Amino acid sequence: DQLVSLSTNQVAAFTTRQLNGLATLQVLALSTDQLVALTTTQALSLFTSRLVALSTDQLVSLTTEQIAILGSKQIASLLAEQIAALSTDQVVGLSTAQTAALATSQVIALTTTQLTALEDADLTALTTVQLQSLTTVQTVALTTVQIAALVTRQVQGLGTTQITALSTDQLVALTTAQAFALSTWSISSLGTAQLVALETADLAAVSTTNLRALTTLQLISLTTDQLVSLSTVGVRFLLTTQLASLSTIQFAALSTDQVVGMSSTQFASLTADEVAALTTVQLAAVETSDLVALTTVNVQALLTTQLSALSTDQLIAFATRQVAYLSTAQLSALSTDQFVAFTTRQLVALGTTAIQSLVTYQLEALLTSQLVSLRTTQIAALSTDALVALTTQQASYLSASNVAALTTVQLLNLQNEDLGAFSTLAIRGLTTLQLASLTTDQIAALSTAQTGAFTATQTAALTTTQIAAYSTPIVLDLNGDGVH
Repeated sequence: DQLVSLSTNQVAAFTTRQLNGLATLQVLALSTDQLVALTTTQALSLFTSRLVALSTDQLVSLTTEQIAILGSKQIASLLAEQIAALSTDQVVGLSTAQTAALATSQVIALTTTQLTALEDADLTALTTVQLQSLTTVQTVALTTVQIAALVTRQVQGLGTTQITALSTDQLVALTTAQAFALSTWSISSLGTAQLVALETADLAAVSTTNLRALTTLQLISLTTDQLVSLSTVGVRFLLTTQLASLSTIQFAALSTDQVVGMSSTQFASLTADEVAALTTVQLAAVETSDLVALTTVNVQALLTTQLSALSTDQLIAFATRQVAYLSTAQLSALSTDQFVAFTTRQLVALGTTAIQSLVTYQLEALLTSQLVSLRTTQIAALSTDALVALTTQQASYLSASNVAALTTVQLLNLQNEDLGAFSTLAIRGLTTLQLASLTTDQIAALSTAQTGAFTATQTAALTTTQIAAYSTPIVLDLNGDGVH
């Protein structure tokens, strides 16, 4: 009763020894007016045991100046319930040193109202350990301005539960520097809705290491705008499994620079659907070394419009194993310039079914060196229409093995002028079965030089009807003795 009866001036006159000498019950007996009367010097001198003895009502009655003067040790001594009882003004009045002095139990005790009242300087003064102690409720309560104010070390220190608790608005508030500072486990723990909320600039700022931490579920949730925002280096660093998980819409949305920047290993990992989704502009820009990396399945997945967009340099870069898997529809779609660009090794790699699909203008465009390089099975597979399209110049370059590979049906469909263009060496390549199948018109079209090149076996294989088809000088010369 005596203590309570003291005036505010008398309380303000207490020495620090007298003030700290008060018993707990005496401290609790001090009125709010008496406490407010304490000088800043007195407040600063209060023992932690005296501070802890204050009731929450008494503590709240202290002025912001009195709270602000308290030392770090005094602040750290306050009980969790005392911290939670502080008014918003008292919390706002805390210095950065006082904020940094808070124990994790005290940080957890902060109400969302108190926490959102903290100024940027006080919030950034929190250590990583202090920030990690925030509950999900407290984390979600932080304003977007406060989120944007966090320094990189604090962003890096956020726990998985805190990261997953962030709202989409809070994630949108992240700066590019903060996005770059996110740890790999922070990135991988983001929900799809959270990831989609990231602004394109922030996603583009994510490190290549962190991009690799994205799960396939996260990747397929990205918008096309977000994917396009990734740097070429970022795309190049994506794992093959990540690339393979992209949808065809996402893959087709990639910029030409992003596609060109992909590695050969990445190209080899693409799915057939992704390859088919490439635009002609994207495909036309792809390096030859990357095209060679495509699997045979992926080569078969190329659309005819895509193949038509390839340059001759790109086409001749295809490995023979890739060319061998081109379908008939794909081959037929090639222009004459593209088809003629094939090397002899590539042409030889074509299967018989592919050879059968060649259209007349493609065969007509073949260089003689390409034509004579064809395998016997390929020659035998040429369609009659394709053979009819042969020019006399092409026919004149056919080798004996080329001619010997022709079927009797093919020979019967050869134009007389093409047959007449065969070299004498090619004529010697005709088998007796082939000779016997020739019509009298075809026999008559042969020149003296050609019939003169017949071997004895070939001459003996001619029928009387075929011999009769010749004019007299040529028939007489069939004996090979020069007598007409």
